[in-house]
Amino acid sequence: MSNLHLVTGYAGEAHITAEDHGSFNAALTEGGNYVLKRGNRLSASIIDNSTVRVLDGDLLIQGRHVRLSDSAYVDLYIETGTQGKYRNDLIV
Repeated sequence: MSNLHLVTGYAGEAHITAEDHGSFNAALTEGGNYVLKRGNRLSASIIDNSTVRVLDGDLLIQGRHVRLSDSAYVDLYIETGTQGKYRNDLIV
């Protein structure tokens, strides 16, 4: 049974991997993508014509936990378009 190992119990040595955590989260959430109920829930706001700010929160991406720390934010920059070309940007 070398492919079977105890994850949440004492095994006498370090044995829990990121793959174990991801597998568990994916099983609980059916492998979907979710914004979790913490912080500002990754809400976004437009700062100017080329900057979108994403606020703190947690999310699961197919079982993998991603976190933007409390009171932190990330500014995302959008390149300016080409003159004479039509462009429709979506923030989702």
